[in-house]
Amino acid sequence: MTPPARRIVLVGPPGSGKSYVAQRLSERFGVPWHDLNDHRLGDLRALQIAYQREVLAHPRWICEHVTLGPWRAIYQAADRIYLIQPRVCLRDARILMRHWQKLRGIPFKGHPPPRWPLLARVLRINHRYDRFIYPQLVNDLADFSRRVVRVRRNTDVLRDFGVFTPPARPARIRSLKRRPGRHPQRGRR
Repeated sequence: MTPPARRIVLVGPPGSGKSYVAQRLSERFGVPWHDLNDHRLGDLRALQIAYQREVLAHPRWICEHVTLGPWRAIYQAADRIYLIQPRVCLRDARILMRHWQKLRGIPFKGHPPPRWPLLARVLRINHRYDRFIYPQLVNDLADFSRRVVRVRRNTDVLRDFGVFTPPARPARIRSLKRRPGRHPQRGRR
């Protein structure tokens, strides 16, 4: 099955659900998924350029990243750019959960091993994102405005591709019918 957009970029703050969405779309459509935040790339420009060429050589891909940074060519080649922007408290909870899971030995693609200084740094970036990074990112993405889709929830991206199935709602417990003239807490009137 082919996704409607052949080249997708997911951009947003730490904990916005970019990796979750990329993994689900990658599994569903068989498209390679690239984490441009990969700690192994570091700040080495030569490695970044080589990686960018490797990504662009494929006809279909999904990339995720926090900011535009040195990846402008990938953004230019993208069919659709999703800017995911959930609330800070939700992002904090996801970051803490991911750190706890990494401490328990559950690996995450592209994420470094758990370290407390790194957790503090990611939380600091998360809290500064809305105020400092997001306005600059929106300004940088102005060149690609026709391809940018802003969403508040990562599940909105999955819905766009028909991947999201809402969880089953638990059966509702019927309340006891009140008898006329009786108050449920006070007894008889």
